[in-house]
Amino acid sequence: MLFNDDYMQSDYEYRYTAETNPLCVPRIASTRIQVYPGSSEYLNLDPDGSNIFALQAHDFATLDALLAYRNDGTALTIIDSTSVEYISDATAGIFILYASLDSLSTQLSKMIYLYLILMLYDRYEEYNNEVLISMGGLIQTCYESYLIDQYFCFMTERNPDLIADCD
Repeated sequence: MLFNDDYMQSDYEYRYTAETNPLCVPRIASTRIQVYPGSSEYLNLDPDGSNIFALQAHDFATLDALLAYRNDGTALTIIDSTSVEYISDATAGIFILYASLDSLSTQLSKMIYLYLILMLYDRYEEYNNEVLISMGGLIQTCYESYLIDQYFCFMTERNPDLIADCD
């Protein structure tokens, strides 16, 4: 859901278990895993599995808000707040994220928040891409790369002159 702009599911999964039977690993994954045979695992989504990305309460609040945005880009409202809370009423079509960049405690939640305010309100000023938010976590680093690309697309669409015409 993080990287899929067309995600239309009613929920998201985040728990994984390691596949212990090498014969159950898809061939394409098995071929790649053999590059580093002693240090790799194949993981399956599993509702009873582990939270391998160590997602926390603020991550879940912003992930829930992102899910609402992915399913209906007009249904989510973000209200600036010193606390973090996500409220939803699917039958009424109300989805509200109470948060601010400063009130969020995790790298991922901050980046999801920045993505959402860019997409919903065209607010790009809060993100300083000269100082990266991600500090080495895999999912955080990948999402910040995605976020930077979204900002680039937004800025070049807003001002096509940002790209030099070399003809």
